[in-house]
Amino acid sequence: MPPDPIRSLSEMDVLVNSYSGAPRARLDTLRQRVVGEMIGDLEMIRSATAPNFTYVACTCPGGRRTVPAGQAMSAMFEPLCAAEDVVIWVAWDHLVADAFAVAGDGLLQVSCSAGSAPRYGIEVGDPEAWYLSATQIALFVRYSDDGLIEHEITYMDPATSETTVVAASEALRRSELRRRL
Repeated sequence: MPPDPIRSLSEMDVLVNSYSGAPRARLDTLRQRVVGEMIGDLEMIRSATAPNFTYVACTCPGGRRTVPAGQAMSAMFEPLCAAEDVVIWVAWDHLVADAFAVAGDGLLQVSCSAGSAPRYGIEVGDPEAWYLSATQIALFVRYSDDGLIEHEITYMDPATSETTVVAASEALRRSELRRRL
């Protein structure tokens, strides 16, 4: 069965629905941001993310990149949302939450055209093809007092990434995801 971000979102909903109270609210906020990233809706992302949001990406062996507070929208989310040829989502294996934080792991999947592939570390062989990359990810999210995502740290090992070439006619499209949601 091919990767399907809508199915992954449905599986996330099962995990989210197993919580209540503040932990459930934190997972709902994460879900909102995940959907915003998936369909390229900057306002959805912005409404789930605190103005002082900080992102830290750790990659094996020993790489670390920090996007400082206040720069995530322009550095990360605006380019992602502007690129209609990118769909990004996580097929979650685990999500746990409390009143202040969420932790999870799963398979980060990126479907994109050859033009966007280098931005996501995907090597391009065929400039006409689309690519599907899958990488194990672990993440930790901390929330502000008002329940917005304030800090996120991710851990990935690019050496474990698997990339598949996809015919352009079979590629995932944001317009289709928007219609299905």
